[in-house]
Amino acid sequence: MVSSCAQFTMTPSPLTLDAASALIRRSSFRPSAGERFGIEIELMVNGPGGRQAPHHQVIRAVEAMAPLRSTTPISFEPGGQIELSPAPHASADEACDALAADLDQLTRALADAGLTLAAVGMDPRENRARVLRSPRYDAMAAHFAADGPAGEAMMCRSAGIQVNLDWGPSPAHAARRWRLAHQLGPVLVASFANSPAVSSTGVYRSARMVNWGRIDPGRAAPVRRGTDTTGSPVEDWVNYVLGAPVMLIRSSPHYFMALRGGFSFGDWIKHGHSLGRPVSDDLRYHLTTLFPPVRPRAWMELRMIDSLPDPWWRVAVAVASILITDPIAGPETARMAGPVEAMWEQSARSGLGEPRLGQAAAACFAIALEAMVRTGVSATTIALVRDYAELFVNRGRCPADTKLDAVAANWAGPSHRVARRSAVS
Repeated sequence: MVSSCAQFTMTPSPLTLDAASALIRRSSFRPSAGERFGIEIELMVNGPGGRQAPHHQVIRAVEAMAPLRSTTPISFEPGGQIELSPAPHASADEACDALAADLDQLTRALADAGLTLAAVGMDPRENRARVLRSPRYDAMAAHFAADGPAGEAMMCRSAGIQVNLDWGPSPAHAARRWRLAHQLGPVLVASFANSPAVSSTGVYRSARMVNWGRIDPGRAAPVRRGTDTTGSPVEDWVNYVLGAPVMLIRSSPHYFMALRGGFSFGDWIKHGHSLGRPVSDDLRYHLTTLFPPVRPRAWMELRMIDSLPDPWWRVAVAVASILITDPIAGPETARMAGPVEAMWEQSARSGLGEPRLGQAAAACFAIALEAMVRTGVSATTIALVRDYAELFVNRGRCPADTKLDAVAANWAGPSHRVARRSAVS
Protein backbone atom coordinates (compact mmCIF):
# COMPACT_ATOMS: atom_id res chain seq x y z
CA MET A 1 0.00 0.00 0.00
CA VAL A 2 1.35 3.45 -0.98
CA SER A 3 1.33 6.09 1.69
CA SER A 4 -1.00 8.96 0.92
CA CYS A 5 1.90 11.36 1.54
CA ALA A 6 3.72 9.92 -1.48
CA GLN A 7 0.91 10.96 -3.80
CA PHE A 8 1.73 14.63 -3.49
CA THR A 9 4.67 16.60 -4.86
CA MET A 10 5.76 19.58 -2.87
CA THR A 11 5.77 22.80 -4.92
CA PRO A 12 8.85 24.91 -4.19
CA SER A 13 8.11 28.13 -2.39
CA PRO A 14 8.76 31.41 -4.19
CA LEU A 15 12.02 33.05 -3.18
CA THR A 16 12.22 36.03 -0.90
CA LEU A 17 15.11 38.48 -1.15
CA ASP A 18 16.53 37.13 2.10
CA ALA A 19 16.32 33.53 0.91
CA ALA A 20 17.90 34.43 -2.43
CA SER A 21 20.75 36.26 -0.72
CA ALA A 22 21.38 33.27 1.55
CA LEU A 23 21.46 30.85 -1.40
CA ILE A 24 23.97 33.06 -3.26
CA ARG A 25 26.19 33.19 -0.19
CA ARG A 26 26.10 29.41 0.24
CA SER A 27 26.99 28.76 -3.40
CA SER A 28 30.08 30.98 -3.63
CA PHE A 29 33.39 31.80 -1.94
CA ARG A 30 33.65 28.43 -0.19
CA PRO A 31 36.82 27.97 1.88
CA SER A 32 39.06 25.07 0.86
CA ALA A 33 41.47 23.01 2.92
CA GLY A 34 43.96 22.58 0.07
CA GLU A 35 44.64 23.98 -3.39
CA ARG A 36 43.16 22.72 -6.63
CA PHE A 37 43.85 24.04 -10.11
CA GLY A 38 41.45 23.69 -13.02
CA ILE A 39 41.56 24.73 -16.67
CA GLU A 40 38.93 25.09 -19.36
CA ILE A 41 39.97 25.87 -22.92
CA GLU A 42 37.83 26.70 -25.95
CA LEU A 43 39.09 26.28 -29.51
CA MET A 44 37.65 26.90 -32.95
CA VAL A 45 37.40 23.93 -35.30
CA ASN A 46 38.20 24.64 -38.93
CA GLY A 47 37.99 22.70 -42.14
CA PRO A 48 39.95 23.15 -45.39
CA GLY A 49 40.93 26.73 -46.12
CA GLY A 50 40.38 27.79 -42.53
CA ARG A 51 36.61 27.82 -42.94
CA GLN A 52 34.25 26.82 -40.15
CA ALA A 53 34.17 23.04 -39.99
CA PRO A 54 30.81 21.40 -40.68
CA HIS A 55 29.60 20.42 -37.23
CA HIS A 56 28.47 16.95 -38.26
CA GLN A 57 32.03 16.18 -39.36
CA VAL A 58 33.39 17.36 -36.02
CA ILE A 59 30.87 15.24 -34.13
CA ARG A 60 31.73 12.19 -36.23
CA ALA A 61 35.46 12.65 -35.59
CA VAL A 62 34.95 13.10 -31.85
CA GLU A 63 32.66 10.10 -31.57
CA ALA A 64 35.24 7.93 -33.36
CA MET A 65 37.92 8.82 -30.81
CA ALA A 66 39.00 6.69 -27.92
CA PRO A 67 38.14 8.25 -24.55
CA LEU A 68 40.49 11.08 -23.67
CA ARG A 69 43.33 10.09 -21.37
CA SER A 70 42.10 12.27 -18.52
CA THR A 71 38.45 11.36 -19.19
CA THR A 72 37.87 15.03 -20.01
CA PRO A 73 34.32 15.61 -21.20
CA ILE A 74 34.23 17.23 -24.63
CA SER A 75 31.53 19.83 -24.97
CA PHE A 76 30.62 22.38 -27.61
CA GLU A 77 29.79 26.07 -27.59
CA PRO A 78 27.00 27.44 -29.82
CA GLY A 79 29.33 28.20 -32.75
CA GLY A 80 30.85 24.74 -32.65
CA GLN A 81 33.85 25.70 -30.51
CA ILE A 82 35.23 22.69 -28.70
CA GLU A 83 35.68 22.98 -24.96
CA LEU A 84 37.90 20.76 -22.83
CA SER A 85 37.70 20.92 -19.05
CA PRO A 86 39.75 18.29 -17.21
CA ALA A 87 39.13 17.63 -13.54
CA PRO A 88 41.09 19.89 -11.18
CA HIS A 89 44.52 18.82 -10.00
CA ALA A 90 46.71 19.49 -6.98
CA SER A 91 49.11 21.69 -8.96
CA ALA A 92 48.96 23.87 -12.03
CA ASP A 93 51.68 21.73 -13.64
CA GLU A 94 49.57 18.59 -13.23
CA ALA A 95 46.49 20.34 -14.62
CA CYS A 96 48.48 21.53 -17.63
CA ASP A 97 49.96 18.08 -18.27
CA ALA A 98 46.48 16.51 -18.25
CA LEU A 99 45.10 19.09 -20.66
CA ALA A 100 48.14 18.83 -22.94
CA ALA A 101 47.64 15.07 -23.28
CA ASP A 102 43.97 15.56 -24.14
CA LEU A 103 44.75 18.29 -26.67
CA ASP A 104 47.34 16.11 -28.37
CA GLN A 105 44.88 13.22 -28.69
CA LEU A 106 42.08 15.48 -29.91
CA THR A 107 44.32 17.25 -32.42
CA ARG A 108 45.39 13.94 -33.95
CA ALA A 109 41.82 12.66 -34.20
CA LEU A 110 40.59 15.82 -35.89
CA ALA A 111 43.58 15.86 -38.26
CA ASP A 112 42.65 12.36 -39.43
CA ALA A 113 39.30 13.85 -40.44
CA GLY A 114 40.89 16.83 -42.22
CA LEU A 115 40.02 19.25 -39.41
CA THR A 116 42.21 21.59 -37.38
CA LEU A 117 41.95 23.39 -34.05
CA ALA A 118 42.45 27.16 -34.10
CA ALA A 119 43.44 28.94 -30.88
CA VAL A 120 42.28 32.53 -31.20
CA GLY A 121 40.19 34.69 -28.90
CA MET A 122 37.79 35.83 -31.60
CA ASP A 123 37.27 34.53 -35.10
CA PRO A 124 37.63 37.64 -37.30
CA ARG A 125 35.08 36.34 -39.78
CA GLU A 126 31.56 37.44 -39.02
CA ASN A 127 29.87 34.51 -40.75
CA ARG A 128 30.63 31.79 -38.21
CA ALA A 129 27.17 30.32 -37.78
CA ARG A 130 25.48 28.98 -34.69
CA VAL A 131 25.37 25.20 -35.01
CA LEU A 132 23.75 24.23 -31.70
CA ARG A 133 20.02 24.59 -31.12
CA SER A 134 18.51 24.22 -27.69
CA PRO A 135 15.94 26.08 -25.63
CA ARG A 136 18.77 27.78 -23.71
CA TYR A 137 20.74 28.90 -26.75
CA ASP A 138 17.63 29.96 -28.68
CA ALA A 139 16.49 32.13 -25.78
CA MET A 140 20.01 33.46 -25.22
CA ALA A 141 20.28 34.49 -28.87
CA ALA A 142 16.89 36.20 -28.74
CA HIS A 143 17.82 38.02 -25.54
CA PHE A 144 21.10 39.32 -26.94
CA ALA A 145 19.67 40.21 -30.37
CA ALA A 146 17.74 43.12 -28.89
CA ASP A 147 21.01 44.88 -28.00
CA GLY A 148 23.04 44.32 -31.17
CA PRO A 149 25.51 41.75 -32.48
CA ALA A 150 27.86 41.47 -29.48
CA GLY A 151 25.96 38.64 -27.82
CA GLU A 152 25.86 36.50 -30.94
CA ALA A 153 29.57 37.15 -31.53
CA MET A 154 30.30 35.99 -27.99
CA MET A 155 28.26 32.84 -28.48
CA CYS A 156 29.58 31.84 -31.90
CA ARG A 157 32.95 33.49 -32.54
CA SER A 158 34.77 33.75 -29.21
CA ALA A 159 37.08 31.33 -27.42
CA GLY A 160 38.90 31.72 -24.14
CA ILE A 161 40.97 30.05 -21.46
CA GLN A 162 39.44 29.83 -18.01
CA VAL A 163 41.63 29.32 -14.95
CA ASN A 164 39.82 27.92 -11.91
CA LEU A 165 41.30 28.39 -8.44
CA ASP A 166 40.25 27.68 -4.88
CA TRP A 167 39.49 30.51 -2.47
CA GLY A 168 41.86 29.46 0.30
CA PRO A 169 41.15 28.31 3.85
CA SER A 170 39.21 31.31 5.19
CA PRO A 171 36.94 34.20 4.20
CA ALA A 172 39.89 36.54 4.62
CA HIS A 173 41.89 34.53 2.08
CA ALA A 174 38.92 34.60 -0.30
CA ALA A 175 38.61 38.38 0.03
CA ARG A 176 42.30 38.88 -0.72
CA ARG A 177 42.23 36.59 -3.75
CA TRP A 178 39.05 38.24 -5.02
CA ARG A 179 40.63 41.67 -4.88
CA LEU A 180 43.92 40.46 -6.34
CA ALA A 181 42.17 38.77 -9.27
CA HIS A 182 40.49 42.06 -10.18
CA GLN A 183 43.74 44.00 -9.84
CA LEU A 184 45.55 41.48 -12.02
CA GLY A 185 42.74 41.08 -14.58
CA PRO A 186 43.75 43.87 -17.01
CA VAL A 187 47.37 42.69 -16.89
CA LEU A 188 46.26 39.20 -17.91
CA VAL A 189 44.06 40.57 -20.70
CA ALA A 190 46.90 42.67 -22.11
CA SER A 191 49.65 40.07 -21.67
CA PHE A 192 47.78 37.29 -23.48
CA ALA A 193 45.63 39.24 -25.95
CA ASN A 194 45.21 37.06 -29.02
CA SER A 195 42.24 38.37 -30.96
CA PRO A 196 43.45 41.30 -33.06
CA ALA A 197 41.03 43.38 -35.08
CA VAL A 198 41.17 46.54 -37.13
CA SER A 199 37.94 48.43 -37.64
CA SER A 200 36.59 51.91 -38.16
CA THR A 201 36.54 52.32 -34.37
CA GLY A 202 40.17 51.40 -33.82
CA VAL A 203 42.79 48.69 -33.51
CA TYR A 204 42.17 46.03 -30.86
CA ARG A 205 44.48 43.45 -29.33
CA SER A 206 41.69 41.51 -27.65
CA ALA A 207 38.58 41.94 -29.76
CA ARG A 208 37.09 39.22 -27.59
CA MET A 209 37.28 41.35 -24.45
CA VAL A 210 36.17 44.46 -26.34
CA ASN A 211 33.14 42.45 -27.43
CA TRP A 212 32.46 41.34 -23.84
CA GLY A 213 32.46 45.02 -22.92
CA ARG A 214 29.61 45.61 -25.35
CA ILE A 215 27.36 43.02 -23.73
CA ASP A 216 24.95 44.17 -21.06
CA PRO A 217 27.21 45.39 -18.21
CA GLY A 218 24.79 44.01 -15.64
CA ARG A 219 25.72 40.55 -16.89
CA ALA A 220 29.30 40.79 -18.16
CA ALA A 221 31.05 43.75 -16.51
CA PRO A 222 33.39 43.25 -13.55
CA VAL A 223 31.59 43.00 -10.23
CA ARG A 224 31.50 46.40 -8.55
CA ARG A 225 33.46 46.05 -5.35
CA GLY A 226 32.95 47.89 -2.08
CA THR A 227 35.51 50.29 -0.71
CA ASP A 228 36.27 48.14 2.34
CA THR A 229 39.14 46.04 1.01
CA THR A 230 39.40 44.00 4.21
CA GLY A 231 35.78 42.89 4.27
CA SER A 232 33.92 40.04 2.64
CA PRO A 233 33.22 40.28 -1.12
CA VAL A 234 30.06 38.21 -0.78
CA GLU A 235 27.69 41.18 -0.48
CA ASP A 236 29.10 42.70 -3.67
CA TRP A 237 28.30 39.44 -5.48
CA VAL A 238 24.82 39.25 -3.97
CA ASN A 239 24.07 42.77 -5.23
CA TYR A 240 25.44 41.92 -8.69
CA VAL A 241 23.35 38.75 -8.99
CA LEU A 242 20.10 40.32 -7.81
CA GLY A 243 20.65 43.40 -9.98
CA ALA A 244 21.52 41.46 -13.14
CA PRO A 245 18.85 41.24 -15.85
CA VAL A 246 16.96 37.98 -16.17
CA MET A 247 17.95 36.43 -19.49
CA LEU A 248 15.13 33.89 -19.75
CA ILE A 249 12.31 32.16 -17.91
CA ARG A 250 11.95 28.42 -18.42
CA SER A 251 8.26 28.10 -19.09
CA SER A 252 8.62 24.40 -20.03
CA PRO A 253 11.45 21.94 -20.60
CA HIS A 254 11.17 22.66 -24.33
CA TYR A 255 10.67 26.42 -24.38
CA PHE A 256 12.54 29.17 -22.59
CA MET A 257 11.08 32.65 -22.89
CA ALA A 258 13.70 35.33 -23.58
CA LEU A 259 13.34 38.53 -21.57
CA ARG A 260 14.45 42.03 -22.54
CA GLY A 261 14.36 45.45 -21.00
CA GLY A 262 16.51 45.10 -17.90
CA PHE A 263 14.09 43.12 -15.72
CA SER A 264 16.40 42.14 -12.86
CA PHE A 265 16.25 39.03 -10.74
CA GLY A 266 15.48 41.25 -7.76
CA ASP A 267 12.55 42.70 -9.72
CA TRP A 268 11.32 39.19 -10.43
CA ILE A 269 11.37 38.34 -6.74
CA LYS A 270 9.63 41.56 -5.71
CA HIS A 271 7.07 41.93 -8.49
CA GLY A 272 6.69 38.50 -10.07
CA HIS A 273 6.01 37.79 -13.74
CA SER A 274 3.08 36.49 -15.74
CA LEU A 275 4.91 33.12 -15.85
CA GLY A 276 5.16 33.03 -12.08
CA ARG A 277 7.60 33.90 -9.32
CA PRO A 278 11.13 32.53 -9.10
CA VAL A 279 12.12 29.58 -6.94
CA SER A 280 15.58 28.49 -5.85
CA ASP A 281 16.19 26.50 -9.04
CA ASP A 282 15.53 29.63 -11.10
CA LEU A 283 18.19 31.48 -9.13
CA ARG A 284 20.69 28.67 -9.66
CA TYR A 285 20.00 28.85 -13.38
CA HIS A 286 20.27 32.66 -13.38
CA LEU A 287 23.80 32.31 -11.97
CA THR A 288 24.83 30.36 -15.09
CA THR A 289 23.83 33.30 -17.29
CA LEU A 290 26.20 35.79 -15.63
CA PHE A 291 29.67 36.25 -17.16
CA PRO A 292 31.86 38.74 -15.27
CA PRO A 293 35.61 38.36 -15.95
CA VAL A 294 36.10 37.12 -12.39
CA ARG A 295 33.16 34.90 -11.52
CA PRO A 296 32.70 33.52 -8.01
CA ARG A 297 31.35 30.04 -7.55
CA ALA A 298 32.43 27.46 -4.99
CA TRP A 299 35.77 28.25 -6.68
CA MET A 300 37.04 31.33 -8.53
CA GLU A 301 36.88 31.51 -12.32
CA LEU A 302 39.25 33.77 -14.26
CA ARG A 303 37.49 34.31 -17.59
CA MET A 304 39.45 37.16 -19.19
CA ILE A 305 42.19 35.30 -21.09
CA ASP A 306 41.97 34.78 -24.86
CA SER A 307 42.45 31.29 -26.24
CA LEU A 308 46.14 30.72 -26.99
CA PRO A 309 48.02 28.18 -29.09
CA ASP A 310 50.30 25.56 -27.64
CA PRO A 311 52.52 26.06 -25.67
CA TRP A 312 51.53 29.59 -24.67
CA TRP A 313 48.28 28.60 -22.96
CA ARG A 314 50.47 26.91 -20.32
CA VAL A 315 52.13 30.25 -19.60
CA ALA A 316 48.79 31.97 -18.99
CA VAL A 317 47.66 29.24 -16.60
CA ALA A 318 50.97 29.15 -14.71
CA VAL A 319 51.33 32.92 -14.32
CA ALA A 320 47.73 33.57 -13.28
CA SER A 321 47.74 30.66 -10.84
CA ILE A 322 50.90 31.46 -8.95
CA LEU A 323 50.37 35.20 -8.72
CA ILE A 324 46.98 34.71 -7.07
CA THR A 325 47.64 31.68 -4.87
CA ASP A 326 51.21 32.17 -3.67
CA PRO A 327 51.11 34.05 -0.35
CA ILE A 328 54.50 35.69 -0.88
CA ALA A 329 53.90 36.76 -4.48
CA GLY A 330 50.40 38.08 -3.77
CA PRO A 331 51.19 41.35 -1.93
CA GLU A 332 53.88 42.38 -4.43
CA THR A 333 51.56 41.52 -7.33
CA ALA A 334 48.87 43.71 -5.80
CA ARG A 335 51.33 46.58 -5.47
CA MET A 336 52.38 46.37 -9.11
CA ALA A 337 48.99 45.58 -10.67
CA GLY A 338 46.82 47.71 -8.39
CA PRO A 339 47.44 50.99 -10.26
CA VAL A 340 46.06 49.51 -13.51
CA GLU A 341 43.13 47.53 -12.09
CA ALA A 342 40.54 49.78 -13.76
CA MET A 343 42.14 49.55 -17.22
CA TRP A 344 40.00 46.77 -18.65
CA GLU A 345 39.15 48.63 -21.86
CA GLN A 346 42.70 49.92 -22.41
CA SER A 347 44.10 46.42 -21.92
CA ALA A 348 41.85 45.04 -24.65
CA ARG A 349 42.53 47.89 -27.04
CA SER A 350 46.24 48.61 -26.59
CA GLY A 351 47.60 45.51 -24.90
CA LEU A 352 51.03 46.01 -23.39
CA GLY A 353 51.66 48.94 -25.72
CA GLU A 354 49.96 51.03 -23.03
CA PRO A 355 53.01 51.98 -20.92
CA ARG A 356 51.43 51.48 -17.49
CA LEU A 357 50.13 48.06 -18.44
CA GLY A 358 53.46 47.14 -19.99
CA GLN A 359 55.36 48.07 -16.85
CA ALA A 360 52.91 46.25 -14.60
CA ALA A 361 53.03 43.10 -16.74
CA ALA A 362 56.84 43.00 -16.84
CA ALA A 363 56.92 43.34 -13.05
CA CYS A 364 54.26 40.67 -12.55
CA PHE A 365 56.07 38.20 -14.80
CA ALA A 366 59.26 38.75 -12.80
CA ILE A 367 57.33 38.13 -9.58
CA ALA A 368 55.80 34.98 -11.07
CA LEU A 369 59.17 33.61 -12.17
CA GLU A 370 60.71 34.17 -8.75
CA ALA A 371 57.77 32.40 -7.12
CA MET A 372 57.96 29.49 -9.57
CA VAL A 373 61.63 28.91 -8.82
CA ARG A 374 61.02 29.21 -5.08
CA THR A 375 58.06 26.79 -5.04
CA GLY A 376 59.50 24.11 -7.33
CA VAL A 377 57.41 24.60 -10.44
CA SER A 378 58.64 22.37 -13.27
CA ALA A 379 61.66 23.48 -15.29
CA THR A 380 59.58 23.14 -18.45
CA THR A 381 57.00 25.63 -17.23
CA ILE A 382 59.63 28.08 -15.99
CA ALA A 383 61.42 27.95 -19.35
CA LEU A 384 58.17 28.64 -21.21
CA VAL A 385 57.33 31.61 -18.98
CA ARG A 386 60.82 33.04 -19.52
CA ASP A 387 60.53 32.56 -23.27
CA TYR A 388 57.13 34.26 -23.32
CA ALA A 389 58.41 37.18 -21.26
CA GLU A 390 61.39 37.67 -23.59
CA LEU A 391 59.38 37.30 -26.78
CA PHE A 392 56.38 39.39 -25.76
CA VAL A 393 56.02 40.93 -22.31
CA ASN A 394 59.41 42.55 -21.85
CA ARG A 395 59.06 44.08 -25.32
CA GLY A 396 55.63 45.51 -24.56
CA ARG A 397 53.94 43.08 -26.93
CA CYS A 398 51.35 40.28 -26.98
CA PRO A 399 50.48 37.60 -29.57
CA ALA A 400 47.99 39.93 -31.23
CA ASP A 401 50.79 42.36 -32.11
CA THR A 402 52.51 39.74 -34.25
CA LYS A 403 49.34 39.29 -36.28
CA LEU A 404 48.72 43.04 -36.51
CA ASP A 405 52.25 43.54 -37.81
CA ALA A 406 51.56 41.05 -40.60
CA VAL A 407 48.34 42.87 -41.49
CA ALA A 408 50.02 46.27 -41.41
CA ALA A 409 52.83 45.06 -43.68
CA ASN A 410 50.26 44.41 -46.43
CA TRP A 411 48.75 47.88 -46.21
CA ALA A 412 49.91 50.89 -48.16
CA GLY A 413 49.56 54.66 -47.96
CA PRO A 414 48.55 56.77 -44.94
CA SER A 415 46.30 54.05 -43.53
CA HIS A 416 49.34 51.76 -43.32
CA ARG A 417 51.30 54.27 -41.27
CA VAL A 418 48.40 54.88 -38.86
CA ALA A 419 47.71 51.21 -38.34
CA ARG A 420 51.40 50.44 -37.96
CA ARG A 421 51.77 53.01 -35.19
CA SER A 422 48.68 51.63 -33.45
CA ALA A 423 49.88 48.04 -33.72
CA VAL A 424 53.22 48.66 -32.06
CA SER A 425 52.34 51.50 -29.70
